[in-house]
Formats: sequence, C-alpha cells, structure tokens
Amino acid sequence: LITKYEELTQSLFLDMFGDPVRNPMGWEVKPLKDFGKIVTGSTPSRKNETYYSSKFIEWVKTGNISSEKTYITNAKEYLSEEGLKNGRFVKEGSLLVACIAGSIKSIGRAALTDRKVAFNQQINAIEPCQEVSSLFLYHLFRSSLGYIQDHATHGMKRMLSKGDFQKILMIKPPVDVQNQFAKRVQAIEAQKTQAQASLVQAEDLFNSLLQKAFKGEVV
Repeated sequence: LITKYEELTQSLFLDMFGDPVRNPMGWEVKPLKDFGKIVTGSTPSRKNETYYSSKFIEWVKTGNISSEKTYITNAKEYLSEEGLKNGRFVKEGSLLVACIAGSIKSIGRAALTDRKVAFNQQINAIEPCQEVSSLFLYHLFRSSLGYIQDHATHGMKRMLSKGDFQKILMIKPPVDVQNQFAKRVQAIEAQKTQAQASLVQAEDLFNSLLQKAFKGEVV
C-alpha cells in the first residue's frame, strides 16, 4: 500500500506536468537560479574544535539525503553557534541536492528540509522563491534525475558546481498549478503516514507473538 501511494504521487506529477525533460505541455522553462536562492554548503575548520562543541544546529551531509525519503534524516554532527558563523545554513522548506559524489548515481539526490539546518560543501541548496512550491520542486528533481546527472563533470569525482547547477533549465509552471499539485500530494502523504503507522503496529504485534511462540506461550 505504501508503495502504491508513492507510485500515485509520481503518476500525479506526470499527469499534471508531463515529462519535465521533454516538456510536452510546453511549460515555461527557466534556469534554476530563477527558482530561488541557491546556496552551497561549507565545512567550518576542523582545527577549531569549538565549532563542533555543542548541538546548536544540525550539520547535514549527503548521507542525510535519502532517495526514499521526502525530508532529510537527522544529522549525526552539529555545529556550535560560533561554528554556524563560519558555515552556511538554509531555512525550513529548502531543497538540498547532492552535487559532489564518487558515483554518478549519487548526484542529484534531493530532499526537503523541515527545519533550519547547516550543511557541507557537497550539497547545493535551493531556498524557493514565492513563485515555487517546495513540494513541486522536490518532485521535479525526482522526475528529472537522469537529466540533472547529465550536467555533472565526468572525472574521478562527479561534481555539479554552483555555477553549473544554477544554469540547469527546468520547467516552471504557474505557482497556482504547483500549489494544486502540492495540496494533492499532502493528502496522499497523510494516507501514506497512516499506512506506515499501521505497518509499525503490525510489526510490533508480530514480534510480540513471535517471542511468545518461542516461549511456548501461544496456544
């Protein structure tokens, strides 16, 4: 059921916007710099331990960007308040994109932020402008992964520099259409969350019964 909900979201995107690379619906096409503020992360000096001495703000890496999750996972490292002054951060609703990786398959992976976070230099972020829906932007990237990867360098280390990243051309439908899509996605996500909660309950029940079976308590 969870898989079907995920497929439904992808089908909804294609139904409303078509293939974003071929653009059969003739949407306006703009460079990514027109979608919002683009920020490249950074790594405060490791020589200064005070930069990492407190849990003031999460410091996100590419490992926190999962191809299976809409939002970033919890970071294992944090920056102090002083460390943040030497780092870079984005606000809630931004899109983080892996742009430096050893494998081309890792380039273009994207996830949204549901909180303010700092992040390292392997990530480019987009803080959407008022004419761009965060959820639309996320699914636009998911539907354009191969196209985005084609813009990366082809050396030992695959990379999408900020300069190249912000020049990538993407479809930019009217914001009211984007918002209609986002509203429908939120409804689907609510149903998926309920399904995930039911799955956890079912797994807990199964594990409990399994333990009782091993103890000979199931009759």
